[in-house]
Amino acid sequence: MKRSIPLFALIAVMSAMTACGSNKPVPESSQTSQTAVSDAEITAETTTAETTAETTAETAAETTAETAANKASVKDIAGVWFEDSLDARTLTINEDGTFTLEYRGGGAKNGTVKAETKVSDDGTEKVWYSLYNIDDLWLEFPGEADGGQLLDIYGTPVDETEVHFRRDIAIRDEGIDDPDPNEYGYYPVYSAPATGVSVADLDGSWQCGEKYIYFHDGSFYTGQFVITNEDKTIEEGYVNLEYSLDPDGNKEYWYNLYTNTGEFIMGFGVTGDIPLNDLYAGQSGEPHYEREEMITADSYLGTWAAGRMDAVIEEDAGDYVVSIKWNISASEGAVWEYRCTYDESAGILCCIGAGKRTDYAVNEDGEQTNTDVYDDGSATFKILDGALVWLDEKEDMGDPVEFMR
Repeated sequence: MKRSIPLFALIAVMSAMTACGSNKPVPESSQTSQTAVSDAEITAETTTAETTAETTAETAAETTAETAANKASVKDIAGVWFEDSLDARTLTINEDGTFTLEYRGGGAKNGTVKAETKVSDDGTEKVWYSLYNIDDLWLEFPGEADGGQLLDIYGTPVDETEVHFRRDIAIRDEGIDDPDPNEYGYYPVYSAPATGVSVADLDGSWQCGEKYIYFHDGSFYTGQFVITNEDKTIEEGYVNLEYSLDPDGNKEYWYNLYTNTGEFIMGFGVTGDIPLNDLYAGQSGEPHYEREEMITADSYLGTWAAGRMDAVIEEDAGDYVVSIKWNISASEGAVWEYRCTYDESAGILCCIGAGKRTDYAVNEDGEQTNTDVYDDGSATFKILDGALVWLDEKEDMGDPVEFMR
């Protein structure tokens, strides 16, 4: 690389040469050449500085624009969101790109929100939101494809199962129009429910004559149920908190029951009573369901019988072991064993995928042979009107079977 000599250094060298008594002049061309190199160097340094300044300014402008765009996108989802689960959390997203997740039992998670545009497989663009707790991604979810207002957040947080948050529209300054009703004329509820208005308040057993409803896994807005009809047939589905509009445009709130395929069964008018002990269906108030006495885990313990079947329920290390023996004849039979957990909200015993069935046969010499049939059975046990009901989800063995004390 050619070395440059600055002008002041060249002058110093020339002075030193004169001081040493040298009478040999320095060629004018040499002076011009050295001066030209120095000017070029100064020009290059100035150009580089200007370029660096321009690049820095452009980068800062891009960063500012990106930050502004991110805030503009985050502003679209700013507000309060309620988790649709029994242990509902509250998610607050702020317009400055920060969020706070508050837990029902206390405590909170804080972080930042990033908005970015992603291109899907079909070539369409959509805004995605990523929520970070410090530097760790916690949750990401898509915005509305058509730029509309997002009302529901669906996603799977890191180390969690899928979650659903509903926007609390009531506290937004601008508000929004009522969403469209479903085919039965009911509207979904997005605003924070009033005191005493929660699907979770339905959890438990309800009776109307020979008909029973068990509500379970309720949250603010939705839950599940099992109906046992007079003929012992079973209906399962979900219940939503919804509203209808009267002729004057006023909202009337309902707990509406739907089958798992979305067919409307019936709706109970919301009263806001605390405690909630009565449910009245439709405008007429019939049928009228009353809350049953709360079933506890200890209610199941003991021996039950149903014809040639016996059921023994015992507690073991926090679980509840249900042993059922069916004496088909004097020489053959079957035994089921379920290690269950107690669902306090629904008042039922549940065994998922761990039930065992063993068949046995006794020969003329009194020797018994056992045959393992399966070890992945599932079943639910619940007490209805004093009877223990066995819902066998593996074989439907006379489903449901009722045992009495």
